[in-house]
Amino acid sequence: MAMTDSDVRKLQPQEKRYVISTGKGLIVEVHPNGSKYFIWQYQYPAIKTGKRKTYHIGKYGNGSDNTWTLKQARDEKDRLNVLRKQGQDPQLLKSEERKEATGVGTINFSDVANQWIGRKLPSLAKSSATEYRNMLNNEIIPKFGLRPIRNIRREEILDWHGFHEKRGKSSRARKLLMTMRQVFEYAKNQMEIPFPNNLNPARSDEFTQPTRKPKPLPSLTADWDEVRKLLVAISKNLVNAEFTTDIATKIMAFTFLRANSLVSAKWVDIDYENRMWITPDYDMKGRTGTGRDHLTPMSQPVIDLFKKLESVNGSQEYCFYSPRGRDNPYMNSSTVNKHIRKLGFGGKHTAHGFRAMATTYGQEKLGFAFEIIDLQLGHIKTKGDKIRQAYDRAQFIDERTLFMDKWADLLLENGLEV
Repeated sequence: MAMTDSDVRKLQPQEKRYVISTGKGLIVEVHPNGSKYFIWQYQYPAIKTGKRKTYHIGKYGNGSDNTWTLKQARDEKDRLNVLRKQGQDPQLLKSEERKEATGVGTINFSDVANQWIGRKLPSLAKSSATEYRNMLNNEIIPKFGLRPIRNIRREEILDWHGFHEKRGKSSRARKLLMTMRQVFEYAKNQMEIPFPNNLNPARSDEFTQPTRKPKPLPSLTADWDEVRKLLVAISKNLVNAEFTTDIATKIMAFTFLRANSLVSAKWVDIDYENRMWITPDYDMKGRTGTGRDHLTPMSQPVIDLFKKLESVNGSQEYCFYSPRGRDNPYMNSSTVNKHIRKLGFGGKHTAHGFRAMATTYGQEKLGFAFEIIDLQLGHIKTKGDKIRQAYDRAQFIDERTLFMDKWADLLLENGLEV
């Protein structure tokens, strides 16, 4: 019966060092202090008359902190065996890797990741830049950052990806893998760092695809009576939300901008004279590089709300200024969501849900064309859709202004108070 990881774990130290075979040339060396090491015994060249050699794979452990499980050691032995049959001496490869890992020119994953994000930042929207930084600094680099990038194996990346999926974080697992894939691609193409078989260790395949489709964010689009209840709850503010949170939630309902775009608004973006709120291109998800800012025609209730807010935050750069902002000097983008949950609509509606609500009821109750509403949502048009491209070029500001005014009237008539 083949040796298992549990069998290796149970091996007890003796007075002298000893070895035990796990099969196919892979042995475990047990030291008197209890440490265990995987060693591969092989012949090179891969012929009967080849010289007998040994390759020290590494210390036995749980697979973290540069230790190896039995399965990982077997997989590494199989990988090296392929190279041996191709005419490469694993022992010499080990020597080259050691020089790289200990020399001045060591290229760790974090070195490449920092170069990559530095090159990528100018093309990212602020929200995307923040998300990439958070994934790298809080999750990926703490796990892989100090490792020489050439030594990071696909199996351990997939194990880490699977760990997040098992926790029910499929979307997060996909984003983390995508980020790592871009870092490895940068290392391969821009820094000419070689990888086994010239393949990206974080490449995607059918087994890395999410097993469950992501659920759309909750939105009150099926029952108008529930919408009325939400609007009344927002107006009464029985949970005593802070002034800025209350204003932000109401403006979100009237304008249905994405949360990041809303909370990062600056006073220079608010044009009272032309009744227009201008969201810079770099603050819009997916729009970076289009050269076109997003325009939100302001209905009178939105203007009134901003003027109330200006009486408190008018001396600040940001409309939704917050002294408690950890990463930015304005309120957190999740604040409106938290407020909606406290109002009793958790699981029913979200801040993002106002976008679906405007799309649904803008057509059903106000009779506006989908293309006009979709333009106001700021969605990127697909290259192959000539009709939607025509709408995008034209902007249709007059029609969008009428829609925003009618949408504000509808919310006011059904319980939302300024």
